[in-house]
Amino acid sequence: MFLNSENTKIIQFLKSNSLINLADAYYNFLSAGKKINKNELKLISKLVRNMQIVDLEKKLLEILLEFGIVPAVQKEKSTLLVPSNLRVKKYRESLKAKGYKSLSFQVSADNYKKLRDLKLKNKMTYAELIVFLIDKK
Repeated sequence: MFLNSENTKIIQFLKSNSLINLADAYYNFLSAGKKINKNELKLISKLVRNMQIVDLEKKLLEILLEFGIVPAVQKEKSTLLVPSNLRVKKYRESLKAKGYKSLSFQVSADNYKKLRDLKLKNKMTYAELIVFLIDKK
């Protein structure tokens, strides 16, 4: 395996810039005993120093494909944003489908402190505490 300080820097740079699949492919390339000529290694090192990620990615892909090594493809994250009100609506619908009902009530400050202390003492959520108190009667 030909893993000198330059190659280590290249791999670390790729991993720190979310090009993990390319870093793994480059590491596998080096661990297979294959070598890059000095001019290409100098060019890659220069791209790393100048933080030219796009050019570095193109050059490494060119070198790896030349030797028949294909890095795994990273899946693009969806760029569609789901508004929070749609997520909340979906969550509430799933709870209704399970048969749960929503409950809201007002409590005085003194009763709230008692309820909170009881909740903390029993290590329960408010919902679990209310169900426990209902079942207790």
